[in-house]
Amino acid sequence: MDDEAKYVPPCRAALSAKVTCDACQKMLTLHSLRYRHRCTPMVDRVRRLTQEAQFAVQQRAEATLEAERASKYAHLINF
Repeated sequence: MDDEAKYVPPCRAALSAKVTCDACQKMLTLHSLRYRHRCTPMVDRVRRLTQEAQFAVQQRAEATLEAERASKYAHLINF
């Protein structure tokens, strides 16, 4: 039994197969490519996420301001 190769289920064998990332040409296992690999550098990702977060905060602030304006003058509209 020791001389024989260990049985590896097909799903595990497929995840450990080496593949190439189309974007950066890096050799990875299929599991790493699917679940962990990021082609963009960390600085670019952080910068993009920061900009998205700032935009979301700005949108929420504008929505809150519009809601306050609407409620402030609501008694004048309902005669």
